[in-house]
Amino acid sequence: MWHTHAGEKQLIGASDKDLWAMLGSPFFSQSLFDTFRVTTDSGNCSDSDGCTLVEAGPDEENLLQSVLWAYDGTGYVSTGAETGGGFEWWTGYWARVIENANASNPTLLIPKQSAELAAHQ
Repeated sequence: MWHTHAGEKQLIGASDKDLWAMLGSPFFSQSLFDTFRVTTDSGNCSDSDGCTLVEAGPDEENLLQSVLWAYDGTGYVSTGAETGGGFEWWTGYWARVIENANASNPTLLIPKQSAELAAHQ
């Protein structure tokens, strides 16, 4: 299933502090958060399916916060796998990469949505 991903972002972390990664959708339609995966070189996220944003979060794999932040014109609002929804095109998001996540080389995979797949087949 994940061979159809088109968006890929390496999540750079630090050994002594959390860092922020800027993200955006590479598609012209919404990319749902519950379809995103995080893969790593080792650990539970290293299998072929990777981990969901919730599984990669601080309560499980401790790679990144499962809440993302977007600017709505007046301030930053939280969104993410726990609240539903997804990346809207032309919107930038911030993801907090947790301290020491870099050790497992985490990468965020954003799969093509079914409508985009159908349009390109």
